[in-house]
Amino acid sequence: MAEHVSRSVGLGGDGDEIEAIEAVERAFGVTLDMADAPGWQTAGDVFASLLNALPIEARRPDLWTRFAVILCDRTGARPGEIDPASPLLARAMFNRGRTGGPFL
Repeated sequence: MAEHVSRSVGLGGDGDEIEAIEAVERAFGVTLDMADAPGWQTAGDVFASLLNALPIEARRPDLWTRFAVILCDRTGARPGEIDPASPLLARAMFNRGRTGGPFL
């Protein structure tokens, strides 16, 4: 059986990741905890920070879908093809010897 490989969000590490996080914050009316940022390697990592920032009553069933659309807006990635394990940075960035999260 083939192993599932999550598609990348496609952020480039050239500042677009900051724009994407700011877009998420604006769309949901929250400020994400930047202390979490060094650990943000996947879409799920950022989504967990969003959940922590949102009041319970704002956690609607379509939350992941809305989040994915906003996160992928500038990259051309298809929101329906990313999942919580999707790396934030494009695969090429991982081949350059980067370690740690993209927000270090």
